[in-house]
Amino acid sequence: MKIERYPSINPKFVQAIGRITIEFAVLEHTLTDGLSLLLILVMQHDAIEIDASTLAKILTAEMSFKIKVDTFGALTRHMIRSRTLDEKLQTALLGRLERQLDTLLKDVASIEEKRNMVTHSLWIRGDSSETAKRIKHRAKRKEGLLLQEENMDLEKLKSIAKSVKQTRHRLDTFITLELFIRLATVRKYRKKQDT
Repeated sequence: MKIERYPSINPKFVQAIGRITIEFAVLEHTLTDGLSLLLILVMQHDAIEIDASTLAKILTAEMSFKIKVDTFGALTRHMIRSRTLDEKLQTALLGRLERQLDTLLKDVASIEEKRNMVTHSLWIRGDSSETAKRIKHRAKRKEGLLLQEENMDLEKLKSIAKSVKQTRHRLDTFITLELFIRLATVRKYRKKQDT
């Protein structure tokens, strides 16, 4: 009789777990693109001999996801606050941008937790043919060894992948429509006012 120490899971679960990993990688890449777009706005200067896209890749290549999120949030907040036209615009438009940013970054951090739960767990056959079991050992100073076990059905894994994808789309929309276009428009308006 063959004993399987780690019984393999149904390929449909492997595919769903892979989808989460892929969607998260695209989300992370979207964050890097967002940083690049912000640097383009900041660094539109003839004396700089490095393009903003290359600079962003250099800056983010070794960053953890959390540090990318923190850097994106800090730089975005700085851009929002430094591009105000007057108090009314700051209160109406840019205050709204900061609230959107806060909500979005909170959601991105939550997605990272879900992705880490999926990616950094051992997956084996579940208690039924319709589930896969996630096992994670953790050692905490105060609690000692902790074992997390959870049976997940395919729909739950697909739901996590869908959440990652939706959050990425929201981040991409925020970067493209809210930041890049609105902040660039404010910059053009300011230049007109200065001439």
